[in-house]
Amino acid sequence: MPATRRDTFDATGVMEIISRVVFGLASFVLMLIALALSIYSAGLIVSAITQGWDKAGGGLLDAIGYVVIAVAVFDVAKYFVEEEVIRGRELRIASEARRSLTKFISTIVIA
Repeated sequence: MPATRRDTFDATGVMEIISRVVFGLASFVLMLIALALSIYSAGLIVSAITQGWDKAGGGLLDAIGYVVIAVAVFDVAKYFVEEEVIRGRELRIASEARRSLTKFISTIVIA
């Protein structure tokens, strides 16, 4: 009796599941890092303000830098979730793939 599709081991399906789980975990860790950076930035703001306005400039500029980096890290995590976890590696039209790649590269460059 010939082997049917159900009887054979589907390595591609297993790798797809592993890939989605790994990207999901990486996204979760990146989101936690973005949250930690945002909380640290808030602490810098409070610290800068309590030191007095004449010394607050450096702390406020540092806080802005941390917030920008946190947003970029969060955007990368969101990209992973949208493109790798939810949508997987399904075939897309070329313009959609270009738009997605352009968004991702722009986020990296800005950060």
